Amino acid sequence: MAMTYTATEHSPSYTGECMNHLLIFGGRRLFGTVTAEGAKNAALPILFATLVTGGITILENVPQIEDVRLALSILSQLGAKILPLDAHSYRIDTRECQMSSTPPKEAKKLRGSTYLLGAEAGRFGYGQCVLPGGCNLGERPIDQHIKALQAFGCETKMSEGVVSFRTDGLLGTHFVFDKVSVGATINAILCAVKAKGETMLEGVSKEPHVVDLVRYLKSCGASIEGEGTDTIFVSGGKVLHGTTYRIIGDMMEAGTYLIAGVATGGEVTVCGVDPSHLFCLSEMLQATGASVTQTQSSITAKATNIRLPLHLETAPYPAFPTDLHPQMSALLCGIPGESTIHETIWEDRFRYTAEFARAGAKISPPSATVSIQGGAPLHGAIMQAVDLRAGAAEVILALMAPGMSLVEGRDMICRGYESMDKKFRQLGGYVYAR
Repeated sequence: MAMTYTATEHSPSYTGECMNHLLIFGGRRLFGTVTAEGAKNAALPILFATLVTGGITILENVPQIEDVRLALSILSQLGAKILPLDAHSYRIDTRECQMSSTPPKEAKKLRGSTYLLGAEAGRFGYGQCVLPGGCNLGERPIDQHIKALQAFGCETKMSEGVVSFRTDGLLGTHFVFDKVSVGATINAILCAVKAKGETMLEGVSKEPHVVDLVRYLKSCGASIEGEGTDTIFVSGGKVLHGTTYRIIGDMMEAGTYLIAGVATGGEVTVCGVDPSHLFCLSEMLQATGASVTQTQSSITAKATNIRLPLHLETAPYPAFPTDLHPQMSALLCGIPGESTIHETIWEDRFRYTAEFARAGAKISPPSATVSIQGGAPLHGAIMQAVDLRAGAAEVILALMAPGMSLVEGRDMICRGYESMDKKFRQLGGYVYAR
């Protein structure tokens, strides 16, 4: 019998709690193989898309992370019946879901909670959502989300941090995004599959997790074409149904361990990921002198004696991802010479630089572009995980630095990484949760 989700049911071993520090003894090279979990950035939109399908989904390769726990709790409050099948699989029944009179309190903690806009519009024709939480990376404008909802016929209003919307019926549309937005693309797709008539979306995000959402919806009976390109076509109003679906491997988790291997002078293989999703990272690692090899479902990065500084810029996929920028910054701290990183996505992405300085890194103050004077001696330090990816980068820097380090705020890292301490120990690193 299906049962309602609670935190203790997340998995046979997960308690929903995180110890708050990582203790790291650095100066050791990392060698070995780890497996990437399901992609956080794919799991969240697909979880909320189960509302739109209104059936029973068996979802596999779901990561055991805090953001997934929050998403499952939100679905449960809307009436979904969620049954864990094993540590990484769930049976999700959304047939009896109903709109809540107030936004779930967990939504404020979760950046991906904005996907409720498209999911509720597609399922109920009305809804409300608090402004998103997640990492503090600067302003999170949702104007593209609102414009997309309005293009499908929704009346919207915002009051005291809550977006409300209502429609008498979603209608297919031709909508052109002012700028590339992953979240707004996802919301537009969720509206389009339930809208009456044809929809053309131009200037969409091409991220692998957007493609994964489309593939999930197709497996539920949706008619969508063009995923992975600049334009998506949707024939809306199809009857959707439940399905069994496996989430793609996490390219950001995989990239973190690959970068860590090169940064410590070792060799790391990550399995369970599509190497094509990491094409730009592979190019950047090779540009520093590292060697990169791959199979159909694994990728290996090996440090070499050649170590070259680098100049990189973040941009929407398929360019270099902002979510691997801090980790690359840690690597560049160990390469002699001047490297630069120009950030184009998040205005506050560089908040980690002050934490890096505590470990001896020579890095310029935060701005749109930072300069890294690589090769400066590193040492153990106490650092604060100021956001999810910054926390991962600080762990890499601590693994590079001789001595003992403490990264505070492990709960932030738990939002996107499952068992990071255990995986680093599997690679020979001394990383322990406290």
